[in-house]
Amino acid sequence: MLVVGDSWAGSFGEGMAKVASGGNVIVNAGLGGCGIMMPDTVQGGKKPEDACLKWPKEWPQYMKQYKPDAVLLRTANWDMTPQSFDNSGVELSMEHVPFRQRFFKNMGRAIDILSENGTPVYLTNAKIEDSWKNLSLKMNDAVQQVADKYKDKGVHLLDLRAQLCNDNGCPPVLDGHKLYDATGHPANWSRDRLATWMLNAMFVGSPAGTTGS
Repeated sequence: MLVVGDSWAGSFGEGMAKVASGGNVIVNAGLGGCGIMMPDTVQGGKKPEDACLKWPKEWPQYMKQYKPDAVLLRTANWDMTPQSFDNSGVELSMEHVPFRQRFFKNMGRAIDILSENGTPVYLTNAKIEDSWKNLSLKMNDAVQQVADKYKDKGVHLLDLRAQLCNDNGCPPVLDGHKLYDATGHPANWSRDRLATWMLNAMFVGSPAGTTGS
């Protein structure tokens, strides 16, 4: 199992490594502060980490080296962050057409790499963030479009939003457990629960919350 993407992807990779049955190998290549966009700047003029720009070369190497049975590609949180491109100096977000166009192009490129040998690729959407509600909704719509477009390539969407939110919003506590840590990422109990759900969706069957199968 190969996990690539942002810090949430990295968190899920950690959870999968903990809950996976013996003999299953989880290759966790989720990177904090990295997405799919390959920007010039992020968050008000900051340069992205060099590692965030290397996925077009590194991911083919991972596929060749590890030959995973499935891939989780997840950048839905980080790529809500405003970013600039093409030396424009203007940071755009998912609310802007050029940003969405670049997102679709780069996701297509990534899926071509990760699905080349018929490997199924799983995407996730994001929970609806109160302070980023519009961006969350636009991101989730964009990820759904990607999953629909590349369904024939074995791309599936895991409905993470439905695991974290309900008609009353996105509660911070479930069954007495805090869902998020101080950084806003899934707390250990929540991380492991979500990792179990994801692995079951990928390798056991297609439970509710999985589309494109």
